[in-house]
Parts: sequence; C-alpha cells; structure tokens
Amino acid sequence: MRRTILITLLMTLFFSLSAASVETEAAVQNIILDGIPAILLPEPIEQNSELMVPIRMMAEAMGVEISWDAKNQAINCNRQGKSFTVFMDKQQGSINGQTVTLPRPVQLINQQSYVPLSFLCDALGVKWAQYGSTIWIYDRIGPSPEVTFSFANTPTLRFLGLPEAGQGEYLSMYLDNIELGDIVTLQTNLDNGADFYSSGRGKLLLLPVSCSQSPGIYSLKVKVQREGHTYLWAQEIIRVLPRTFPAQHLQVSAQTAAQRGADLWALDEPFWERGLANSADHPLWTGTFIRPVVGRISTEFGSIRIVNQEAPTRHSGLDIAVPAGTPIKASQAGVVSLAMPLNVTGNTVFIDHGCQLFSMYYHMSRIVVKEGQAVKTGDLIGEVGSTGFSTGPHLHWAMQLNGVYMNPALFINSDTAPISTPDDTSGSQTGLAKNQQ
Repeated sequence: MRRTILITLLMTLFFSLSAASVETEAAVQNIILDGIPAILLPEPIEQNSELMVPIRMMAEAMGVEISWDAKNQAINCNRQGKSFTVFMDKQQGSINGQTVTLPRPVQLINQQSYVPLSFLCDALGVKWAQYGSTIWIYDRIGPSPEVTFSFANTPTLRFLGLPEAGQGEYLSMYLDNIELGDIVTLQTNLDNGADFYSSGRGKLLLLPVSCSQSPGIYSLKVKVQREGHTYLWAQEIIRVLPRTFPAQHLQVSAQTAAQRGADLWALDEPFWERGLANSADHPLWTGTFIRPVVGRISTEFGSIRIVNQEAPTRHSGLDIAVPAGTPIKASQAGVVSLAMPLNVTGNTVFIDHGCQLFSMYYHMSRIVVKEGQAVKTGDLIGEVGSTGFSTGPHLHWAMQLNGVYMNPALFINSDTAPISTPDDTSGSQTGLAKNQQ
C-alpha cells in the first residue's frame, strides 16, 4: 500500500539540529509539490525538542485556506473539511473545534509565525518524518502503508502491525538500521511510556496501553541522532480503542479480606520492586507464549473487582481455576527474577523475558525454581495452590510490560503475541494487541 507524498522539504547538506534552543534565521529552502518547485521556505528551527515551521508558508504549500482573526489574535486554517486555529498570545489552539495545548507557543521570527510541526500535522491529519537531511510530509493512507522512501544506512521506523490498540493491549514498533552509538529518544503523550531495546540489527519497542487509558488519538515521536546529526525524526499517530471489562462482586470473610490489607501490601512492596528492578536489554523470548496451566478462567483480565462493597480495583491478570497441586509451566523462556512467599499474592514467581516484559504467577502451593535461574518455555516452576489472598485453588497469571499490566490472552495467540525480531516468524505477524476477551 503506497503513500501519497504531499511535500518534500529539501534542506542543505550542512543542516543539523542542535539539542539547544535555536532562534536564528536560517537559509531559504525549496518546497517541492508532486515534483514541481512551489515556494521558498525558511529552514525549520528546533526549540526544546520541537521542530518549528512557518505556518503561513507551510499552509499555502499544502493547499490550506488561511485567514487572520484580528479580534482574537488568531490564525484560522481549513483544508479538505479539517479546520484548526492557532492563537498568537497563548500556547493554545483548536482542531475541528476541540481546544488543544501546543507543545511550544507560537514564535514570531522575521515577521513569520512559527508553530510546532507536530501540531500542524495533527491538525491536517498527515504525518512527517525526517530522514537524514530531508523532511517529508505526507498523507496517511490506509492503516499501515509501506514506507515509500528511505536512504542507505539511515534509520527507518515502522509499526509491526496496525497503529492502534485497545485498553489493556500494546503496540509494537521497530527501528531498523541502528548503529552502535546512535542516540534514540522517544516521546509520547500516552500515560505510560516505554523504551527501545536491541533486537536483531535494530531496536524493538513494545508500547503498553493501560486499562485506564482514555480512548482517543495520541502521538509518538522518535528521534535518532548519529555523530551529532539528526538521522531520523518521525511522528506516528496512535489510536486507542475502547474495551469493555466485566464487573465482579466478591463477598469474603473478614479474615480473608484482611489478607489484602494495605499494611500487607506495604510489607510485600520491597520484594515486588526487587523482582521488577532489572530486565534484560534484549528479548529472551521467541514465538508465542503458552498457558502455564489449562483450566477454567474464573476471573478475566481487567475485570472491575469489588470486594465486600469496597472501592473497585482492576484485576491484573487471568485467574485459572484448577485443582491444587496442578503443575505450573513457564509461559516462555526467561530468567526467574522473584521466587518467594509474599503476604498478598502467596507463593509468587516472576520471570523476566527481557525488554521490561515479565510474566507473574501467584498463589502457588509450592515453588520449584530459584531466583536467577534460566528457564525455557514449558519448564516446571511450581504447583497450583491457594496461598495469600485467595478463595480457592487457582493460578493468577499476569503479564506486565514496562510496569503496565497487559491481557495475558494476547501472548498465547499467534496473531497477537509479540515478536522478538522482525525475522521471528514463529510469533505474531502483526505485533498488534487485539481484544481477546
């Protein structure tokens, strides 16, 4: 699937972006529309990690109707049914009537009004990316079109699947052509961030979306610097989809309820933090995960749980009801990062799978692995029990990514399991978390 390139912004070979704020006049550049020289454009500037461009020249080049509102000191723009406004006297604008805060305020430089390029692209529903000394601005056509441009030895960024995920799911991206010494920075306005990790000849990103993330449109910006020069600066648009989670009401005895008290959580917390403190800087898994036990799902992931009519909480994993003593298998290869009895979760095991991805197993009757032990997919790690806060024999199986609980069902489905490298064809072909409930 191809993309229609709207604009190619050509910059001089010696152009490089400084990490510091820049407000100096720059060389004049050509904008080319469909291969035909259109207008001359002052070079963009960078201010506090935001690329700023002259709004009037950019708008005219992209076929945007533009007008000045003297009363409100604002610039109004319209293009193909999309409208947006930028206010000159405050760090604020609007897109299709919805108020938004600009990443940086409008800057008046040499009688040109400069606005953040990211805001302009968000307002027009287009994407932008910088490859070496060239910035491209182009339409988004289709959910995941192929990249239509690249340069030799230049980093490229792509989704491993669609640029959307539901609440409690995740997104996957890959940075290719990364060299030793490259500096990669990532920004997103999602509530939960993440990092790129070494994978194959590039870097892998697994970006979690929590159950509580509000549905809507978000953005992600990635910048790659090499030897002081910006080799890639790209913005991706992310769509978070709503998911429906069931409610569960539990009535338990006072003695059982006391097993999940705040005082006991406080005692467990230091061990919990220790188990999640370190993760391998590369994937330890390959292919899909497996169910640690096979049985009836008694509580779904993300369920809104209300115990004894107290304040509701979210269920962090899957409860699988099976007889006590049932063998529990490691859901994937990794390293045991925690193996000990805790007050609330009972006999507990964490396995680090690399890239801040952990599988977690609660309420065991017996643990048969030790911390630091390497395990393979399917290795015995313990037996099902009812220790800690539990109303009967079951395994609570959770998956945590960068501190955010994910739906474990995603990891055992070949269509939605995370891949370890783009060459790993035994796992997900999409890298997209879909609702499996």
